[in-house]
Amino acid sequence: MESSKRLAKFQKYISFLKKKLCILLDAKPYAIVDVASKHISSASICGVYAISLKGSDDILYIGKNETATIAERAKQHIYMREHSDLKTMIKRYPDLAQNLQDYCIRWIDIPMPDDRHFFEAFAIGVLRPRMNFKKINK
Repeated sequence: MESSKRLAKFQKYISFLKKKLCILLDAKPYAIVDVASKHISSASICGVYAISLKGSDDILYIGKNETATIAERAKQHIYMREHSDLKTMIKRYPDLAQNLQDYCIRWIDIPMPDDRHFFEAFAIGVLRPRMNFKKINK
């Protein structure tokens, strides 16, 4: 009986994650430079975000914000110089657009930190966005 309760709880959480993934993928994409430089009220939340090229539904990167808002995280992706900033990531892929204006971001509000962490991992596992994995040059 205990294992069937655990299985039911597991299935319920997987269903929650699948619904959230559909919401993220259907979310309106905004130019990442606009989100970083302008006040878009819906970007003032904590959640999980997806980066893609403008006009494409092919998700290239999935991330979450811990304390910063989505807008602040977009700004960090554009202006910070670290392994996870967008400019550094796109340099690893010369076949992708190298201009930050060519990228957009969409997001979903996930207020609970544990849910953000698990959803980010789930979305990366399901979508396998290429920028979430280190490119190995051969």
